[in-house]
Amino acid sequence: MPLPKPDKYEDEDDFISRCMSDDKMKKEFSDNKQRYAVCMKQFEKNEGEKMDIYEKYLLPSSPESINEIDEFMSDLMESVFNFIVTIDIEELNEDQYELLEEILDMYNGELNEKAPKRTRVVRDGKKVTKMQCPSGYKLVGKKCVKQSAAEKRTRSKASKRGAKKKKGQQTSISRKRKRSMKRT
Repeated sequence: MPLPKPDKYEDEDDFISRCMSDDKMKKEFSDNKQRYAVCMKQFEKNEGEKMDIYEKYLLPSSPESINEIDEFMSDLMESVFNFIVTIDIEELNEDQYELLEEILDMYNGELNEKAPKRTRVVRDGKKVTKMQCPSGYKLVGKKCVKQSAAEKRTRSKASKRGAKKKKGQQTSISRKRKRSMKRT
């Protein structure tokens, strides 16, 4: 029967916990001390084989060729997505969820930038180009950049407050109109 091996980025505590609770290991090694010793031996044996991604690419020297950089980025993204798969999304706080969204957006090829829609308008008697971004994006320089989730919420709340304030002002204006109409 094959013994469990530590995953590429699994630390000692996680592996020992997984190994000790493995059903096959429990059957083969019913004594806890013996099972623990076997798990420790497995971890130590595989520790030399697995190399940390940072040690592999950054410690010896900086990457010298494009292939090494591509391989580094590929491994980095693989490790990020291996981590993401283990996450329970309901347990994430707001900042963690926002970071996860940004990582997924970057990976999907949306470099968080889109071209703004250009329209010609007249302002102060002059024709000017107005740049407008799609929903969920904001204009930064001459590019539309994706808004963070927190920024979307803030803008949404501000827009609701503004609408409520305008409605209150309209009510006041309409009352004043009615009063002025009654006087005449």
